[in-house]
Amino acid sequence: MIRYIQWRDRMRSELAWSYSIYCQTEEVIDDAGSLQRKYININECFAPSRPIIKTNWSRRLYFFNNRVFYIRLVFVAISFHVLYIDITLYPLHNLWVYLFFLTHWGHLFNMTYLFCSMLCCANEIPVVIEGSERNKAIPNLIQITWLLYSTTAPLSLAICILYWIGIAPSQSPQDSLNYVCIMEHGIIGIIVLIDGVLVGRVPVRAKQYVCLLTVCISYLLWSLVNYILKLGNGDWGPAYDDDALYPVLNWSWESRRVAAIVSSFATIILCPVLFWIVWMLSLSSFDSDGSGTEDINRCCHRGCCGRGFLFEGRRRPLFNEPNDARSQYDTALAYNEMTTREYIT
Repeated sequence: MIRYIQWRDRMRSELAWSYSIYCQTEEVIDDAGSLQRKYININECFAPSRPIIKTNWSRRLYFFNNRVFYIRLVFVAISFHVLYIDITLYPLHNLWVYLFFLTHWGHLFNMTYLFCSMLCCANEIPVVIEGSERNKAIPNLIQITWLLYSTTAPLSLAICILYWIGIAPSQSPQDSLNYVCIMEHGIIGIIVLIDGVLVGRVPVRAKQYVCLLTVCISYLLWSLVNYILKLGNGDWGPAYDDDALYPVLNWSWESRRVAAIVSSFATIILCPVLFWIVWMLSLSSFDSDGSGTEDINRCCHRGCCGRGFLFEGRRRPLFNEPNDARSQYDTALAYNEMTTREYIT
């Protein structure tokens, strides 16, 4: 029976300079107490094989028999429907400022991730094993989806928290409690988390925080550019004549201290904490009998987050050794043959 390293040691390891942002190895401890490397099955993380029925259909059409594809198709349809309703109700004279706002940045990130995640189920993704004799580069689709999730999930949580605490209280219920607002500031973010944690098993790496930090700094720079160039926020009536993108992000002389405090808090404290939460969720699993591991792999030694929850990465599908794994084509054929035999018997 293998044991897993502490999540604190895992964090330090993933932050090492030599650690790859797309690292596919997992360090575990065997029965002899020695440290071993196992390899993540990338295909099962991003395009899990969960058929509706077991059949020997053509591999080119295998996604038609994969319920994960349909689940993600629903997620994509919901996100695009929200965009359609938002664009339809948006004042025509203000459409040119639509992408000025962080909320819409976040929603586009959400849509892009969900769409790429669905494509992972609609394409044959090669199983990539580092060090294998038949090694292939990680497909671009997997790389994009991987980074998008590690960026989009914490960004969506940050947008939700900042909106409902800093902006919604100053708005009327008609503006803050409508369908589009609730979906863009909460529900779509939850869907992204469900897709990355429950539907798939995206192995978030600590170094991928750089992507989230880049997005945060980019938007802060954009807000400064918007203020310097006097681009404004559109024509929304007398209540918004200050031309600030957000009341808490107003860089005018009178309000720049508040803007600096809020932006510093969001960049230095909020986003790292939310990324850590998403990273921990990617490691989470439920230990029903409470005996699956030591307390070191819980959130804290007291188990305040629940005695049944572990944070060790045991849900990540692993190979034993790189030489034991075959190419994507051979692995897919073996899986199809196995499921067909089970179906016949």
